[in-house]
Amino acid sequence: TGLVGAYQSGPLSAELRYAMADDVTGTTNGAAVTADTGATQIGIAMGYQLQKNVKLIGSYTRVDNRTNASYTSYSGFTLAKGVDMNQLALGLAVSF
Repeated sequence: TGLVGAYQSGPLSAELRYAMADDVTGTTNGAAVTADTGATQIGIAMGYQLQKNVKLIGSYTRVDNRTNASYTSYSGFTLAKGVDMNQLALGLAVSF
């Protein structure tokens, strides 16, 4: 389940994100896993159009994992079960 809101005014843009993963039902190595496997994620991103094809971007994301969950962002790293994540990103987006 998720919700995204975005706003733009001139060269400035903002986006808020919220996502929730419920506990999953299934088995891992033959053992039932159902309790505390969900997580929530919140994020905010800001952008500023510097030129026609260049945008300055900043974002913050937080993932709160339950005890048996190991969700992360799409950045490629992994987390141990139950570990939360905070991620701050800054960058330039250039379109060609």
